[in-house]
Amino acid sequence: MTGLISSKADASDYIGDFCWDVVGEGGASIVKLGVSDLGGQHYLLTGKMINKSDKTLQNILNGNVEFIGTKYYGTIVGSGKDNTSMWTGTTFITLNDSDLNGTAEGIGHDHSYKDLSTDTEYNSSLMTSIPCP
Repeated sequence: MTGLISSKADASDYIGDFCWDVVGEGGASIVKLGVSDLGGQHYLLTGKMINKSDKTLQNILNGNVEFIGTKYYGTIVGSGKDNTSMWTGTTFITLNDSDLNGTAEGIGHDHSYKDLSTDTEYNSSLMTSIPCP
């Protein structure tokens, strides 16, 4: 398999942390993502989402973004848990190049430890770029 891997592999460049105030049907949260530039307008994301009403609820996030035209389009996958349930979800984001504001649409699953039920949820949100806390 080593013959398939290019000997010209370069490391990505870490750009920094970016944060958004996210408000929608699923509530309000702050998303903090570390962004790495892979080159060629491809970006990797890793970070967390903190629920504003309960700061102990955190989702661990990862994903990627592609720059196309004048917008960034991406996918973020997240998961988390507390004492009552665990959840996972996939979110599609669209961000403006000019201000990094945009929208998010996601589908997720929530499993209750109490009644053992599993629910599927859809939500849409507005993402507003903010200074990282």
